[in-house]
Amino acid sequence: MTSFVIATVLIVIDTILAPSSLASSNSRSLVQREKCAKCGSLNSLSVPVNCSVCGFFPTKPSAQGELKVLETGYSTNWSPNWSLNGNRIAFTALDPSDNAYAIFYANVSGDHSSVRVSDKRVGSGALGPVWGTGEDEVAFAKPKSDGYGIEIVNGPNKPAIPLDIGKSLFTATFDWNKSSNSIAFDSGDVSSSSIFLMKMGSRVVEQVTTLPGTNFGPKLSPSGTKIAFTSSKDGNNEIYVIDSNGTNLKRLTNDSNCDQQPSWSPDGKQIVFESDRERTSVFKLYVMSADGNGKPIQITFGEGTDSNASWALDGRRIAYQSRRGTQDLICILTMKR
Repeated sequence: MTSFVIATVLIVIDTILAPSSLASSNSRSLVQREKCAKCGSLNSLSVPVNCSVCGFFPTKPSAQGELKVLETGYSTNWSPNWSLNGNRIAFTALDPSDNAYAIFYANVSGDHSSVRVSDKRVGSGALGPVWGTGEDEVAFAKPKSDGYGIEIVNGPNKPAIPLDIGKSLFTATFDWNKSSNSIAFDSGDVSSSSIFLMKMGSRVVEQVTTLPGTNFGPKLSPSGTKIAFTSSKDGNNEIYVIDSNGTNLKRLTNDSNCDQQPSWSPDGKQIVFESDRERTSVFKLYVMSADGNGKPIQITFGEGTDSNASWALDGRRIAYQSRRGTQDLICILTMKR
């Protein structure tokens, strides 16, 4: 078992009062600066580039709360997913020791250590981890010739066991609901895919959607009674919700650009998703009401793409993947109360 130390990066905003040469001596202008997480140097927020002293790429803070970055020691980190107790995050990272995408646990407090969970026999792909019903149980998607399969591992140095779902996943995004002990997944191809649901007890697979286009990335509501997912049925990617029995389909978003990859809040009242609706060619995270009413609120900002959000059970913390320069970082946003 290989362990790595995670440096917790806290973004700090320092407000400096700067005299203005164009104003009176009593007039001041506010200049916001961002403290580099590596060396502590202050960098102007108006220039979101690498730190001018040490070269680390700073993460522009969010007006919606406190932002931290888990520096795992890897340059590629994807798809964070919170544990049930909120103390750990499972994620995918590219491990240079064998050039394999592997699953890791990361502590978000205490010693901040991370441990590789999927062993080297898994091969070159272990993607999209989702915590199961056990303390160390994690399911993940493994690439195969016709898409992805699902495998389950119960901790470090344990063998990964394939889960027979009778189909291949279209994407590496699936969900395991603890209340209903059900797994929701997508299956199909780039021209047509649907959402399916399997009860872990009976292992019976039922088709939930019969819609045109690609339908993917299902996420079960906390109660397990509804599924939020992405669909291109109306021409572009939008967020929809449907009862887990296939009834009461409802479109939640409506934008000419892409809205995709929803994730529920633990109380089932809100959904976080990614969108390029600002037409900046990068995706940012937004939060909306789970019934689709009201305008979505943007919660992440800056130059890089933010994606694959996961909401902690405390209802305040959202972990996500953020592209910063040449790095894919795991960020944690603690929302303001």
